[in-house]
Amino acid sequence: MNGALRRLSIVAGALVLLTACGQTTSTSTTSAANAKSAADMGGIDALIAAAKKEGKLNIIAVPPDWANYGEIITGFTAKYGIPIDSANPNGSSQDEVNAVKQLAGTTRAPDVLDIGKAVTLREGIDACFIGAGTILSEVMKAAEALTRDGIRAGVESFHTVKPLDEERLAQLFGRYPLVAVVEEHGLLGGLGGSIAEWRARQDGRLARMLSFGAEDSFLHEIGSQDYARRRYGIDAATIASRVRAALRPV
Repeated sequence: MNGALRRLSIVAGALVLLTACGQTTSTSTTSAANAKSAADMGGIDALIAAAKKEGKLNIIAVPPDWANYGEIITGFTAKYGIPIDSANPNGSSQDEVNAVKQLAGTTRAPDVLDIGKAVTLREGIDACFIGAGTILSEVMKAAEALTRDGIRAGVESFHTVKPLDEERLAQLFGRYPLVAVVEEHGLLGGLGGSIAEWRARQDGRLARMLSFGAEDSFLHEIGSQDYARRRYGIDAATIASRVRAALRPV
């Protein structure tokens, strides 16, 4: 990926509206790949100059008619004179992941990705897991365990709670008979709670929902992360067992 372009595009939404704020330049030896801010690059002017030198900005799955993406894309090019190569604007989150993997190290690799969109990690039919972060490793193990029982479970990564991918939620709750939300977080005020609130606002018949997470109490014990996961029932074996039971005919 192009380092300077990537850094510049991260703050593009704000910079499109920028007038004369912070337009100072200083010297810096930090490379674009390691920079965490415009200041690390020697100021916004230095960052813009480095981005222009790299050339075009590669984006993917960014529909210009959604939200204000079209305005941002046009404004970015107008302000900085940097062309944008928008690949597959109507693509899915999975298309983004595939592009990152398949185009890594090439001049066509995406420089930025859209945030807030769920990523499909595994397709399924009988049930669907929704998870976020490191607990997804347990979720994937649970899905594999269910496969041995003939249960085909999909897995979706919701890497942001806000914004919440409500469009994808509507698809999942309309497609699967059971949706299980797993998070390494308290059951209150997290991903599961946000999805439950969204579900309560919907009309029509939707999938059943299971929630996995920590109960609203302190853990007055000492143990490893694996121990804590077993304690709160968010380990692969417990997750698979509860989903298996929920799908069993009454």
